[in-house]
Amino acid sequence: MPVGTIINNGKGYVAYKTSKGIDFADSPQEADKAVAKDAFMKSGEKKMEYEGELWINRNGEFSSQSKAKVDLNNSKAKYNLEMDRAQARNDLYGWAEQADKKIQAIDAYIQTLDPEIDQDEIDSLTLEKENLIDKAEKYADQGGFKKAKKVKKISLNLPTSIPRPTVGRTLLSGGVSRNMKRNITLESINLLGGKSGAGRLKTTAGGSRRMG
Repeated sequence: MPVGTIINNGKGYVAYKTSKGIDFADSPQEADKAVAKDAFMKSGEKKMEYEGELWINRNGEFSSQSKAKVDLNNSKAKYNLEMDRAQARNDLYGWAEQADKKIQAIDAYIQTLDPEIDQDEIDSLTLEKENLIDKAEKYADQGGFKKAKKVKKISLNLPTSIPRPTVGRTLLSGGVSRNMKRNITLESINLLGGKSGAGRLKTTAGGSRRMG
């Protein structure tokens, strides 16, 4: 029986062979995954995608992560870097554009989660979005990254198609539960300022209020 062979005997279990020998699985899918994992670990490759997972071989140690989560973390790192660069240039428009993209990436990932299983992660990501919008509103209040003495109005609209998920959170306090819901979005961004980019950022958070 060569390595990689899978035999379904129809009696409720599946036999398969890896480099470690013959073993048994409860389903053909479980056997396929075990054989694929063994082949990956023997291949010398460091990374491999398998059915929505990212497999990693780090010095012979196997680990796996959700591919969607890896993509989100990579996207957030990219947008955070671009936001830092925009702030270093005093480019409020550029900062807002990257913030908008970051929120879209978070929203897209949230849509892949199951509230019955992943509510803690959904809450954490929602808080991350709220903090980003709070920062945008702070810049709006002070007229830029730093308080500007004078502003010259320039309107710049950023088109966006951010979904509007309503995320429910249950907070327990003294045995009493409270459901908290908030729609999060950067709906429109207007910049007030000169060529330096120091100006006023206008945002709408959940359609509840507009800063200006």
